[in-house]
Amino acid sequence: MRKPMIIAGIATAAVLVAGGGAAMTAANAAEPTPGATTSNSAEGHGTARAPKVSSSQAEKTALEQVPAGWVTSAELETERGRQTWQIEVRSGNGGEHEFTVDAETGSLTADTADDDGDDRGAEDDD
Repeated sequence: MRKPMIIAGIATAAVLVAGGGAAMTAANAAEPTPGATTSNSAEGHGTARAPKVSSSQAEKTALEQVPAGWVTSAELETERGRQTWQIEVRSGNGGEHEFTVDAETGSLTADTADDDGDDRGAEDDD
């Protein structure tokens, strides 16, 4: 009589553990890629709409400008009612680039380069 109850208890515990693992996997799938941050600094109130251009599409556009580079940051921003992706890329020689990609059209709208890779003392360069 005890044996069937023990088996039923073990089976119930296995189902609960499997369900919790599935829930954790689903929650982790929604998290952003490590190393890249995504934020939405929308102006005003209300909910932000989803961009037509994905983060990975914007990153690809930026990486076309720096073929040997890699993305260090990707942020969705809204300025003056327009959504843009701010993509930071580091090149193989240590240079840093910041690209602005229009989140509606996917076109590159700005490219700022810092080739020396040294931001220290930037305020003291008078």
